Amino acid sequence: MSQPDVKSIKARSHPRGEIIFAQGAATEDHLFFLFSGEIAISRQRHDGKHEIALVHPGMFFGEVAVISQQRHQMTAAVSSNQARVGVINRATFIELCQARPDFLMTLLRHAIERLLRADDKLTRITQTLDPEKRGEVDAERRHRPQINILDYVNSLFTRSHPQGEV
Repeated sequence: MSQPDVKSIKARSHPRGEIIFAQGAATEDHLFFLFSGEIAISRQRHDGKHEIALVHPGMFFGEVAVISQQRHQMTAAVSSNQARVGVINRATFIELCQARPDFLMTLLRHAIERLLRADDKLTRITQTLDPEKRGEVDAERRHRPQINILDYVNSLFTRSHPQGEV
């Protein structure tokens, strides 16, 4: 197996605010590595833009779109004064994975760390939204049968329109 052509890994400098890739954009089959600076990863939702994570030097980003071959699910933009970003094309990425298991392990470690952080965040959010987890639900309410919303709406409708009058 030949060694991957590391010369095909291009380093680019980007000023503050420059978008590396945008949410919804087709992947250009590039994976990114941050040499210096900081990249903000954000997602646009119905209620505005939400920062999901910050990428620091030594971290990869954009690999999900390259591996899944789907559109970018988030936007990556430079949040520091300047960032130096390594751009790795898909062919080089595959060669690196095959020739350098340590590269693949590093990439997997970063991905797993992000998943664990996301899981922790989701757990914290769920606990703040769940009154039972906060201890605010008394025993009586906890064991009360749940009302099916469709049955409830139907009962209101039948009370206000007896015998199906509309």
